[in-house]
Amino acid sequence: MAKARDWVPSCFGIPGKMKSTEVKELVAWLLKDGHHKYGEVDIQNKTYNTKLPFGCEGVAHILCLEVFATRGGANIEIFQEIVNTRKIAPPTVALMITFIEHALSEYAEGVYRHVEFSDTARARYCFHLSLFNWIANEAPIWSNNFATSLYKLILTQSNKEFLLDVEADDLTEVDVKGLEADAIRDSSPLPSSSPPQSSPHS
Repeated sequence: MAKARDWVPSCFGIPGKMKSTEVKELVAWLLKDGHHKYGEVDIQNKTYNTKLPFGCEGVAHILCLEVFATRGGANIEIFQEIVNTRKIAPPTVALMITFIEHALSEYAEGVYRHVEFSDTARARYCFHLSLFNWIANEAPIWSNNFATSLYKLILTQSNKEFLLDVEADDLTEVDVKGLEADAIRDSSPLPSSSPPQSSPHS
């Protein structure tokens, strides 16, 4: 949440030289219809890229600082999960969007008013996650590309591109299907070694 509170004013220029009425108007526009969730938001012209849903730059920024730029700590498990799956999962994206939305809402009246981030935000998190999953269900290829592209972007921003090279790409001549077939054959139970029973004479 602290990272989101730092990112929001620096990205959207809040308050900067704006009057409180201007800040209030801008925040209202950003929050309306989830404009803040898109990528390539232009606050001067009030535009955004509808082909970049959940493309808010803050998602990568916060994850980069909070998960990939730290060592150990409470986030080590999520770091390991992300690296193992090589993608950013929908719940993680939804949580980052919830942080950003909350940070924006603290300027809803035109001036900053601290609001504790608590379990009351769960409803908004579930809302964002549900929306993401709906889009992913309708556009599964986009969803997969989004998850992997976001992962690569974060690694690049974190100077951890070496993690992209950890996938094994040698031993390409191994017949893995043959190995599995042999393993199944070798592990099958042996036929009984007891002699067959002779039929009694009539």
